[in-house]
Amino acid sequence: MYRHRFNCMTVACEVILHGVMDDHAKSIVAAIEANTRRLETKYNFHNPYSWLSRVINQRQIADVPVDTETWKILSHVKNYTAYTGDLFDITVGTLKQANTAEIPEQHAAQVAELRQYMGDKVWSLDDDCLRFTNAHCQFDLGGVVKEYAVDDAVRILKKYPMSGALINFGGDIYVYGKKESGDPFRVGIKNPKNPAEPLCMVKIENKGLTTSGHYERQRNIAGEAHSHIIGDIDRRILSVTVVTDTVLESGIYSTALTMDPTLEIPASAARLFIDDQLEIHQSFASCSS
Repeated sequence: MYRHRFNCMTVACEVILHGVMDDHAKSIVAAIEANTRRLETKYNFHNPYSWLSRVINQRQIADVPVDTETWKILSHVKNYTAYTGDLFDITVGTLKQANTAEIPEQHAAQVAELRQYMGDKVWSLDDDCLRFTNAHCQFDLGGVVKEYAVDDAVRILKKYPMSGALINFGGDIYVYGKKESGDPFRVGIKNPKNPAEPLCMVKIENKGLTTSGHYERQRNIAGEAHSHIIGDIDRRILSVTVVTDTVLESGIYSTALTMDPTLEIPASAARLFIDDQLEIHQSFASCSS
């Protein structure tokens, strides 16, 4: 087994490889880390000099030419978010213009004003251009790029022979193949009331897994603590885990389901809910406590 850890995109990142030659392993993890840092630099919402900030969020034109990689990411986002009815919304960056409000009432008024410039209908992809209907809309790809980086890491490691791998970027996980012993990988799902311990374990293979919840990361608005998920949250659901073919798809669905657990998503997407009584509700049978 070969393990490599680094910090990027504000989270701890880990790559575990099984059944791979050491020389190959070093090349794999070096390429994965370099690519992850590249994506962080390119799509950083908070850096005014990033490509995302300069070209998209500080644009002076309605039609913005985009490169192949950005087109690919945004096309996936369009396809997956169609199931969420705007619950998952990369135009949420627009609302962050309201974060300067000093009191909650002012913040609420600013948010109400900015919402008209948000949503799936205010942007589209046409040929090689990203097209906006207004000048105020801003993209925040924080809920997209880390997940895409995991999927891109899988693309890199698949170039080399190995028995399997587990990639974990801050809880966004992809499992490729199996351990060198032939045993499946088991991924722990955190206890929302005690994140230091797993509440159950999930066996997966060649799948992406994400867990969304409002119990860990917090943001401060007008002096008040709020969940890092922007939207109306169902407080009865403490966390949602989704398993699909890609981490990007899983991440979009798990975030949206945190806000609306009744949301209809593709039947192929396995899901696991943990409620406020720590009861587990799941749609797949590979979970064990």
